[in-house]
Amino acid sequence: MKTRLLQNCIFDKHFAQVQKGFEPLDFRHNPEPGLREFQIFREIYANGSYKSADIVGAVSTRFQGKSLLDGIEVDSWIQDNPGYDVYVVNPFPQFAYTHKNLWQFSENTRDPNFTQKTQRVLDKAGLKYDLAAQGHHANNILSCCSYWFGNSLFWEQYMEEMILPILNLSQDDLGQELYSFLHETQDYYGVAAHGCGSLPFVLERTVSIFLAKHLEIKALFYPADRERIYDCCLFQFERDLVRLFGDKVDQWDKEGGNSDEMETYFQMSSRMCGSGWRLHFKFFPMSFENGNPRPGMPWFQQ
Repeated sequence: MKTRLLQNCIFDKHFAQVQKGFEPLDFRHNPEPGLREFQIFREIYANGSYKSADIVGAVSTRFQGKSLLDGIEVDSWIQDNPGYDVYVVNPFPQFAYTHKNLWQFSENTRDPNFTQKTQRVLDKAGLKYDLAAQGHHANNILSCCSYWFGNSLFWEQYMEEMILPILNLSQDDLGQELYSFLHETQDYYGVAAHGCGSLPFVLERTVSIFLAKHLEIKALFYPADRERIYDCCLFQFERDLVRLFGDKVDQWDKEGGNSDEMETYFQMSSRMCGSGWRLHFKFFPMSFENGNPRPGMPWFQQ
């Protein structure tokens, strides 16, 4: 199986940051920085290079710092598991134990009306999803950061049935409130050369709902055992919640994942973790540009 694991090089410095197993993708023209990776996906799709291998994906140079994996490890995992339409790496598997899903995460870290506004965007685009009805996203469906590698079937369906309908919405289509939500610069937890609105974060969160709806697409998610989950945590409070409640969350999922007890837990844990994220990153923005920042955080030095 031929794979092309691309790494997006937006600035000259990124060419020196390309990780083992990845092929540099020169995107220094960077016409619409506010779209982040989605301008790259759109160009790969438009020029047909998504068909240049059996599996193609494009990720940022922050990939290894976030996911703790390089391209060789990702390619080996893909080669060992042939037959899927898309392979997804979630760099933050702890979120399956601290938030019900990324919509709840976004309400507690970005905008309390994030889900409601996104629902209106999906409605404007003619996309039939009910975000309020989304249940718990465990690590067999949870996707963060657009770290996926897909075949032509996935590229075509995902781009045509999800990404392009949203990207093609005009200001007139959206109205001023939703246009501002998507395009006016918002607070961001990390260090970024360009600000952006909520649009790339909305689009990032669509992988999970798209795959949950389209069961005909065969998706494989990178395995996340408890040791990997602990390693991926950014904060001690995330580790503590996984340690204290991880088995209980797994049991709730086995029982159908819709109990009042589970709902109460995630309401409380998501608020707590969201507050921790906002407080820390307000004063100490995090950069994944130079590898894994976790060992340098004070609680992991103790």
